[in-house]
Amino acid sequence: MNFVKKKVFASIKDTMTEYLYDFDESKFDVAWWSGTVELRNLIIKPSRVNEDFKKSGSPIALKAGLISHIKF
Repeated sequence: MNFVKKKVFASIKDTMTEYLYDFDESKFDVAWWSGTVELRNLIIKPSRVNEDFKKSGSPIALKAGLISHIKF
């Protein structure tokens, strides 16, 4: 893993592992030149997400979640 990728991964790892199961470097990539971050095969922790939904007064409850690909 290159230096930039390591730095970005380190900065988001704690937050991501709070909301996702098995979040590691293989599910994460940074495109240096375009400035994009790509995440793959993310399995969401419903209990943790539902805590936030409940705190915000949202009527939504997550039963299960999988994000196959996201790029931002």
